[in-house]
Amino acid sequence: MMADTSNEDDQSMAMMHLQLQRSLKWLDDVTKGIIGYELESRSLAGLQVIEARTGFLRCNFIVPLLASDEVEIEAKVKGNKGKLTSIAVEVRNKSNGGRLIASAAQWTAANDYRSPQPQSQAKL
Repeated sequence: MMADTSNEDDQSMAMMHLQLQRSLKWLDDVTKGIIGYELESRSLAGLQVIEARTGFLRCNFIVPLLASDEVEIEAKVKGNKGKLTSIAVEVRNKSNGGRLIASAAQWTAANDYRSPQPQSQAKL
């Protein structure tokens, strides 16, 4: 029975190692533009994996020089429901005829937090 447990542990470790290697390959392929979108590869071009293990990843990031395209970001409130607000955001490439690069939709919740106001220093 002890041998079965040891064998299962070895198989589990091998599976986790394989998953980690697949994840690192995927990340490398995205940064090189082999898979994914151009925006992803341009954004991640300066990413360097320093340390990787199951459940942990440490990277250095160098801002790529290629990210010099001018973009236009447009955000719109689409609706309100109580304290919830629906927002839509679009990012367009200005140098490419306004081609849509990214879009997102999100609900945000308002809170009642108010930052403290400075007390007036009036002298009597």
